[in-house]
Amino acid sequence: MIEGVTIQFIVGDIRRASDWYTNVIGRGPDNTPYDDLIEWIITPAITIQVNGKGMHEQKGFSGRIRFAVDDIQEYRARIIHELRVEISRLEEIRGVVRWCNFDDPWGNKLGYYQDLSRHKEKISEDLEFF
Repeated sequence: MIEGVTIQFIVGDIRRASDWYTNVIGRGPDNTPYDDLIEWIITPAITIQVNGKGMHEQKGFSGRIRFAVDDIQEYRARIIHELRVEISRLEEIRGVVRWCNFDDPWGNKLGYYQDLSRHKEKISEDLEFF
């Protein structure tokens, strides 16, 4: 039985990535086991690692990882204003989930999602529904 997951992103500049992912996650890292590896413990069963070994040694993860947030509009605005990253418009399956996508500077595919069944709120008019 799987009891947890560690997701590792490969980056070219560990110092820049530390600042960048601190903004994305909303807080600083929990551990720095090596000079080129930093970790955020999201829950006791989920760890995000950022590996600075460099893009020349490995390619970045090719799938998309989305982080669950309680207020997607707040997180999306922060990415736009603080990191100046191109980010998709919000999309939604009405009453179920809302999401948006963006990439880090090293090509890792990221995003945020909000579980609407847990967060009852007014549905925004500027969303694309499925």
